[in-house]
Amino acid sequence: LSFIEAVQTVAAQAGMEGPEQTPQEGAQAKLEKSLHSLMDEAANFFRHILYDTKEGAEPLAYVRDRGMSDECLTAFRIGYSPADGRALRAHLKDKGYTDEQMIEAGVTRASTRGGDPYSFFRERLMFPVTDKRGRVVAFGGRILPGKAPDDAPKYINSADSPLFHKGRMLYAESHARTAAAEGQPVIVVEGYMDVMACWQAGFKGAV
Repeated sequence: LSFIEAVQTVAAQAGMEGPEQTPQEGAQAKLEKSLHSLMDEAANFFRHILYDTKEGAEPLAYVRDRGMSDECLTAFRIGYSPADGRALRAHLKDKGYTDEQMIEAGVTRASTRGGDPYSFFRERLMFPVTDKRGRVVAFGGRILPGKAPDDAPKYINSADSPLFHKGRMLYAESHARTAAAEGQPVIVVEGYMDVMACWQAGFKGAV
């Protein structure tokens, strides 16, 4: 439920009259709900590519060679984006999502040549970025060694969207909030895999 929906539900249970959403708030809540489900489906797709396809064998071996356990990979929902720039779009289309939603969520980009939208992330290890509640709102993508020209960026990240505001979010914040509530320290590190290495070593408060 959105915040307003949750307040209305509790108010009804208590026999009180809750606040009403404005049309604008209702439209925004509906948009965010659909984009959250789209991002969750994209994360599931990337996980499928990593674990269930031949294309995922090399990146899966890479992260395991880096010392990451399957438990850790599952906890952080690590995946892999395929080389085919149309695969994710086709998958999400089959699930009922529109090109407009995919572009707004930042998982595809509009073609400048008049063609179909294409995947923003291709041939990259995928790190889902979640909000405080653990919902996927963005992705970071790491190229594998030897898979791209030397001038290609090692990491690319989702742009800001209705769900994601990079300057106001931390990677693994939902894990860290749980750890902090249990008395563990919050530790700031540099990168995605540093967070995962800390988590695996028992320092669950890394961000």
